[in-house]
Amino acid sequence: MATRHASATVTLPSDTELLITRAFEAPAALVWTALTEPAHLLRWWGLPWCPLVACEVDLRPGGEWRYVARDADGNELGWHGTYRDILHRRRIVTTEVFEGFPDAESVNTMTLTERDEVTRNQPRALMNELIERVLAVRSGFTPINRAGLVIHLLAPERDVFAVALHGQLLEIGRETFQVLL
Repeated sequence: MATRHASATVTLPSDTELLITRAFEAPAALVWTALTEPAHLLRWWGLPWCPLVACEVDLRPGGEWRYVARDADGNELGWHGTYRDILHRRRIVTTEVFEGFPDAESVNTMTLTERDEVTRNQPRALMNELIERVLAVRSGFTPINRAGLVIHLLAPERDVFAVALHGQLLEIGRETFQVLL
């Protein structure tokens, strides 16, 4: 299964939404398996320097999931959520919480559509507030590659940082985000 070269696009449908569209040269059944089975998730999810080391998936409405990634120094980053709705091989709706920032729960809807053995994957994250979406976009977050949330300089002229490291997210004030937007 290969991702079509440069197929990922990120759009911001609203102040609190993030939508990513990717195309995979594979049937929807194979993409679904890669996105839902722990044995496969452990092989691809995360970044080379912070791979997934634990993965629990109870793929049913009301079931829970949890992912843990670990960097070379042993620092762990965790995410968890609850499945709200599942339409086999077509759609998953789930909550998601990054454990370093537990008050920022998002609702993620991932849809798959297939045409001529090319599957379009569209994960959409709906956050509670604009500040959460700003952090997500500036961190390199995507619902498929969330381990990118580490350290990012948000306003170089003011030395303002948002840091998610060692399971902690250091917040910066809403006024600062309003200036950055």
